[in-house]
Amino acid sequence: MDIVGVSGKPDERQRFDELSVVSFRRSVAVGGRAIPAGTRATVVAAYSDGVGYEVEVFTPFHAVVTVEANDLTA
Repeated sequence: MDIVGVSGKPDERQRFDELSVVSFRRSVAVGGRAIPAGTRATVVAAYSDGVGYEVEVFTPFHAVVTVEANDLTA
């Protein structure tokens, strides 16, 4: 599992329920490949009251990554 840094301030974060469909606000590097900004993902877990999320993507490749709330949008 890759942990990716935050791109905004914690007080600006949105909160997402598990199984919500979200999009990446920015490109995220995973194991030498990139998940582009705008890629759709499904929230599979929420951490620390919405500070971080584990999300699953299937395109452009399958991955489960942990990101901070400000890296996602509804």
